[in-house]
Amino acid sequence: MAKVGDKIDGAEPGWSNISFDNSSITYTGMTKGVSYAYGSGSTASYSFTFTGTAVRIITGLFSDGATNAQIKIDNTVEYADFKGTSGDPHIVYEKTKLPYGTHTITVRANGSGTLSLRAIHYAAFANQGDKLVKPELGWQRHKFDEKLSDGTEAVKYYPENIWTRYSEYIFTTKPNVGYIRFKFYGSAIRIISTHFSDTATMARIIIDGKTSYYNSRGGSDGDRLSFENSNLPLGIHTVEIYTNNTGNLSLSAIDLKDGEYLVPLVKIGEDLLQPEPGWTRYDDTHSNIKYLGTWKVTNSGYNSSLHYKNENVPPKETVAIKFKFYGKSLRIIGLKMAYYSQNALIQIDDNEPELISFYGETINTCLLYEKTGLKEENHTVTIWGENINLDAIDFNEGGYLIPTVKVGESLIEPELGWKRFDDTDTRISYENPDGGKWKKISVDPTEYYNGTTTYKEHLGMPRLKIKFKFKGIQLRIMASRYTTNVSKYEEAKILIDGVQYVYNQNGTSNQFCTLLFESPILNQDVHTVEITTGKDPFDFDCIDILGGELFFEPAKVGDVLTQPEPGWKRFDDTDPLITYAGTSWTSSSGVGSKNAYNETNTFRVVSYTDKTDGTVEFSFKGTGIRVISQTFTASAWGQVNIQIDELSESYKQERPVSNYQILLYEKTNLPPGTHTVRLTGRQFAIDAFDILDGELIAVTKIGDVLKEPESGWKRFDDRDPNIIYQGNWIENENITTHYRGTFHNKPSSSGDDSIVKALFDFSGTKVRIIAFMTTGSYDVGTIKIDGEAFNFSYIKGTPTAQCLVFEKVGLEPGIHKVELSGRYINLDAIDIDETGELIPIEIKKPKVSLYEKESGKVFVDDFDSINPKWLMSPFIAFNNVAKQEFLRMNHSADKDVLLLIDKPQGNVAIQVIADYTPTKEGDKGGLLIYKNEANNIEFLESMKVSDSPDPKEWMAVCKENQWDFYNKTDITFDYVRSEQLDAHKIGVVLKKGNTEGFTPLDINKIIITTSNLLRLRQLYEKYKVVLKDAAENVISTSFVEAANTGIDIPLPSLEFEGIVEIYDEDGTLVAKRQTTFFGGDMYCMGSSLHISMDTKELDETDPTHLGYMTETERLVKMTLTNDNVGPVSNVKVAIQQYMEKFGYTWAHVSLDGSHYTDELAIETLDAGSSKDFWVKIIKDVNYMAFEPIYFNIHLSHE
Repeated sequence: MAKVGDKIDGAEPGWSNISFDNSSITYTGMTKGVSYAYGSGSTASYSFTFTGTAVRIITGLFSDGATNAQIKIDNTVEYADFKGTSGDPHIVYEKTKLPYGTHTITVRANGSGTLSLRAIHYAAFANQGDKLVKPELGWQRHKFDEKLSDGTEAVKYYPENIWTRYSEYIFTTKPNVGYIRFKFYGSAIRIISTHFSDTATMARIIIDGKTSYYNSRGGSDGDRLSFENSNLPLGIHTVEIYTNNTGNLSLSAIDLKDGEYLVPLVKIGEDLLQPEPGWTRYDDTHSNIKYLGTWKVTNSGYNSSLHYKNENVPPKETVAIKFKFYGKSLRIIGLKMAYYSQNALIQIDDNEPELISFYGETINTCLLYEKTGLKEENHTVTIWGENINLDAIDFNEGGYLIPTVKVGESLIEPELGWKRFDDTDTRISYENPDGGKWKKISVDPTEYYNGTTTYKEHLGMPRLKIKFKFKGIQLRIMASRYTTNVSKYEEAKILIDGVQYVYNQNGTSNQFCTLLFESPILNQDVHTVEITTGKDPFDFDCIDILGGELFFEPAKVGDVLTQPEPGWKRFDDTDPLITYAGTSWTSSSGVGSKNAYNETNTFRVVSYTDKTDGTVEFSFKGTGIRVISQTFTASAWGQVNIQIDELSESYKQERPVSNYQILLYEKTNLPPGTHTVRLTGRQFAIDAFDILDGELIAVTKIGDVLKEPESGWKRFDDRDPNIIYQGNWIENENITTHYRGTFHNKPSSSGDDSIVKALFDFSGTKVRIIAFMTTGSYDVGTIKIDGEAFNFSYIKGTPTAQCLVFEKVGLEPGIHKVELSGRYINLDAIDIDETGELIPIEIKKPKVSLYEKESGKVFVDDFDSINPKWLMSPFIAFNNVAKQEFLRMNHSADKDVLLLIDKPQGNVAIQVIADYTPTKEGDKGGLLIYKNEANNIEFLESMKVSDSPDPKEWMAVCKENQWDFYNKTDITFDYVRSEQLDAHKIGVVLKKGNTEGFTPLDINKIIITTSNLLRLRQLYEKYKVVLKDAAENVISTSFVEAANTGIDIPLPSLEFEGIVEIYDEDGTLVAKRQTTFFGGDMYCMGSSLHISMDTKELDETDPTHLGYMTETERLVKMTLTNDNVGPVSNVKVAIQQYMEKFGYTWAHVSLDGSHYTDELAIETLDAGSSKDFWVKIIKDVNYMAFEPIYFNIHLSHE
């Protein structure tokens, strides 16, 4: 914000600008120049009256400027220096924190030089203690419970257990205790609070170490401006508020300047020498913190200790910190320095690992990581990297470290953050390279994980192996620990990425599911593990992985694949569900195919002259397919084409090396469901097919009989109510050969060649049509799916019911629109996904017009100029330039000031929008209903003696000489009183009197209408009428009463920009109109047909849209449109009179522009179609009047 002495270009936000040449400034002994007013001598002065709390004087700093100008505001005198070296506008004087009200400022040269003026700026800023429900212009409000972008609270309250939160504020439940802390970026701050009878009388607020005080006590007054500081340097400021032992604390909000904002109390990367209030600190030396790898300890940091591992500490390895804690919030404190890792990782429980950086400019006892919002329970934390350190750990108040599990202890369930995999997992491979056997058995689930174990059964057996891969940073192995009558069991050897470790199962007592081995911290990568048993007994229960899971590396095209991988199921080439078509197919088994899967394969070898293709066909249910076969070096084993549904690809069997059981082709990520496969080629072989998440199924072809839906499908009968039939369909019943004994048809024997349609919507990815196939009675059908058309045939040599005539699969998941059509077709049933449904087709009711029948607007004046209709007395009291877009009525000392206009005949309503806030006793003004000097009604505004808001608008409504008076203080008019008078004029009065401080009455707009009601007609009983403003906010909701066809609803203003929506009994929107409504307007609900002229709908045009008739004949083209979902019949169009007006002598209508008649008859107007017609208006040669063309269109239909 600018200050005295600053150059300023225009008024700042929140300030109003009054230029030096404005007539509201009174000058004495001064001259108005081009850019300034100026004058010198003892008489030079100017004065200005304003309403607000702050004022600024703006002028140039001239070399002869007044050096001791006197400035008087009300009864207070101060002095200012106007002298300088720049003629640019500057702030030479500012006064703020005036009490809100009307003030007069008078500036005198005081004989000290030239007095000048460029502008006066004034404002109405809140003062400390004022009620401030909303932030002022230029400020932004932050509620007491505002969250930062990371979801954490911006404002902290200590201690937490003494604060009570309500929707609008927070307060302490104990006196003289508790405090508030927050930080913000900005240059100014306001504290907004609720003033209770027990809140602090001298709350202490500390900003960046500087202390101030404020009073917050009152009578349950909400949203009070309790404290303000607008002179802070732009930057980050720390704020603390204390009770100061003077009562309770309360906070509603914090107001900051626009663009300024709250920031976290402590940010990552800042030092945190001591735990903040509400946190508990544990040093790095605590016994429940576990360090893995090579670590060193130095005597620096918090509590003179720091665990660290950096590049100067050999060997180069990944190290880790592990601990468990109870609590809901965590902070890691350490040393930030260039020696340490930028991309170390931290994992809490089984959540995804997050980055934690130790790298940067050196900061001791630095907050490196923070996690809040955890569930208050036990948590496991692991931090790992090559160069990391730890100084301390902070937990939320009440949180604490707990011991971690150790090798040799039972671990029935995995710790948080670890993921367990049972011994039966298919990704774990059990091998017996030297003979011997593995056994898998079921055991007591209370002792063994998942109730299973895998073991090597007795002494002396060869060593066996376990192999697997995993991705993660640490591995644990669980098995049994036994007592033994020999010295010890032989150790098992475990290789992780080639590095050998050992463990054994010796113990002093039998203990099951025991943690026998825990690896060091590893890189976050894929690791290869090989366990070799000793010759002694050995068992294997499960493994735990930290930060990952078992890794499965699927086979690639070209790999040998002798067994199906997990999730896949293999089907041999001899499976009866696989069909081989074409010549020269041969099956081989036994010795000749001993290296093939199941020792069988099927192949096709053809002569050089045979150019035909063989085919292999089958269907499967699943999401992927693999082709397993052998490879050949001969070029005759060429390309094989494979088609899956509508996808076409290929592969080759010719390779540099011949081999068996090779993965030649793979396709995954198919949509779940049924798929059809067709392989074609001249010479190729098949060994097996692997199917992912499924199996082979019988192939169904077009023309096959499907009396029931297949697996994965669901059937809907032709009588389903969600199928809509259009046209001359025949409904058939009690026909046992058809599904559920019914079907719809239109055969050629009907003698009707019109098109029939069946419409339905469904959710799913596939659809089948089940119908009757024959010859002669039916021909070709067309089906459109989401607008894409497909043709199919009903023709089959043998008459057959319940045939599959059409199928479409592979649609996008979702809702699809289907239209079945044709001349001679039938429908028996529809099959879709087993999880799908037929969806009711929404038939939208047509919206009908809501057109203006009568206007209630009489007169509207916004006082851009003076309308001669007004009677203004005395004329000298009026001014239309003092305030832009306002007519000002100034007080007269000896007579009332009147602004009157003739009252229209009949009922009437008048609304005055004004700026008038009297502050002195006797200052009165308002509405005047006038018959004569002795008979009139005054509805006056005067000085307020309470805190109630001042009305800004007045309204009077007359019905049969009864005047009802209203005023508006917010968004609605409130009724005040009623009186009777047969008035002749209406308007505004400002009562006589000219006491100092009387306020002029500024009128912004006067609206005169026939009523304050909006009339809606041609409705139906129980219809709902909703009135909204232009921003779609609901103003009122009304219902048409029984036996009524209309409703009158009050408007919020006699001129109202808004929306009317009409809903039927089902809640369907049937009519809508958005426009500027006037009190007394009548709108009627009309036809679903629309008439437009020059592309503009006739309902939205003025009845005199055609203008004046200057010629003897006018020809107008119009268009009639049917927006309904169905055809409209027996349409009649004619010209009718508009109210008491008629366009000109006569008018005729025509469909072709040549043949005219009094009325048009249109038999049918199809849905979505339009029809042009012409209107000819004719003027009698003897008719001399010059008036606009008026007429209505009379429209009717069935």
